[in-house]
Amino acid sequence: MKALIKRVSLCILLMVSATSAFADLIDAQRALLNGQFSKALEFAHDIADTHPVDAALMSARALIELGNPKEAERYAAFAVRVAPKSFSARLLLATAQRHQGKDFYAELNFRRALDIADTPTDRRIARDALRYVRDTKDWNYTLFFWAWPQPAIFTVNQVNF
Repeated sequence: MKALIKRVSLCILLMVSATSAFADLIDAQRALLNGQFSKALEFAHDIADTHPVDAALMSARALIELGNPKEAERYAAFAVRVAPKSFSARLLLATAQRHQGKDFYAELNFRRALDIADTPTDRRIARDALRYVRDTKDWNYTLFFWAWPQPAIFTVNQVNF
C-alpha cells in the first residue's frame, strides 16, 4: 500500500511539474508575442531544462529583436543541431546570420528552410526572405567551368621521369 501511495504521489508530482513547465512555456510564448523580449528571454532560460529546443528558439528570436544576432545565432544553431528538420530553427538561424551580414550563409539556410517547409505559408515566408537577401546583397556568385580540348604537345620520349 505504501508503495502504491509513493507511486501515485510521484505521478502527481511529475504531472504538476510538467504542468508547471508547460505554463512557463506558455508564459514565454505570450511574452514573445507581446513584444516583451527581455521577459521572454528570462522565461526561456527558466524552461531550458524541460523544453530545450523551444527555449533556444525563443531565446534566438528575443535576442534578434534585442539587437544581439551573434548570440541569437548560437541559440538557433543549437536548435538546428537538435532538430535539423525544424523550419523555425532554420529560419531563425538564417535571420541571425542575415543580421550579421553573413548573406551567403543566410541564403543557404533560407534555402534549407524552404526545402523543409511543410505549409504554403512557410514556403512563402522562406521565399520572401530569400528574395530579400538576394535583393539586398552587394555581390553575386556564379560558378561555371570552361573547358576546351588541349593538344597533346608532349610525346612519351620527351617527358623525363
